[in-house]
Amino acid sequence: TEHLRQLCRLGDVTEIELRTLLCLALPFPEDAAPERLDPIGYLGRARAEASQGNWDRAEELLRPNAQDEEEAAAMLGRCLAQQQDFDRLADWADSISEPKSVDADYYFAMGVLDAKRNDTFSGIERFSQAVLADPTDSQSYLWLGRLLEEIGESESAKRALERSALVERTQSLGREMASEEQRDGQQFDSLVDSLYKLRRPLEALAWRGMQLLYERSDSNLTEDQEQQLFSEIEKERSEILGASTITADKNFLLCGVNLESLRKRRNDKEDPNDSQPAGGEK
Repeated sequence: TEHLRQLCRLGDVTEIELRTLLCLALPFPEDAAPERLDPIGYLGRARAEASQGNWDRAEELLRPNAQDEEEAAAMLGRCLAQQQDFDRLADWADSISEPKSVDADYYFAMGVLDAKRNDTFSGIERFSQAVLADPTDSQSYLWLGRLLEEIGESESAKRALERSALVERTQSLGREMASEEQRDGQQFDSLVDSLYKLRRPLEALAWRGMQLLYERSDSNLTEDQEQQLFSEIEKERSEILGASTITADKNFLLCGVNLESLRKRRNDKEDPNDSQPAGGEK
């Protein structure tokens, strides 16, 4: 993923690589088709199966390696959560340790289990970790929004639900582009606009450049006009790279959720005496 982001910084990225950045966890089904991209290894094949909704088949590919490979074990949890197999999901949770590296699959699966157990505060923290690890995880944003609603965090809940829909919009457009040879200018405009709203400007600029390449043959622009548009994209890229930050910060990714404040609320709820003055109520 970091390699692809570096290519975006350089402005040297292909369309299929840009589509990969739209959905980090799973390839689009058409991009994982054998004639386009033959998945290498069991993890690649499992993610290709999952991208087509074949979570049971993905599980079969992952299970033989889940005891020895953290990534396989984490994705196995997501498979069980997506199948709503809560008994086996609970067994999975009892058998797994938190991965050494941050893994959105692990936090998503644990969050779903927390929600099933009505452990809302823990679920919020899990889904928050999931979106920090993978801001393209629309399902984690959806769950996060729903759980925030349950505890009355209406503003953050609204942002999370809107974020889920916006991320899903980018992925829907990506799927359309993966399955069709023709490109519509409105598709590009909508995708670029959505990426700016998600504070992913380098991806937005890369897609704008891709749009110019597609429109070149049908455009009435002169060569000088076309070059001017590419120059404007390069100028904006340079300005973004020169800024103090070029990615969404933690507060934006978490939709304003204050995890420390939520932890305190959870602790107060579990042990209300901790928040009372010494000697208890009068």
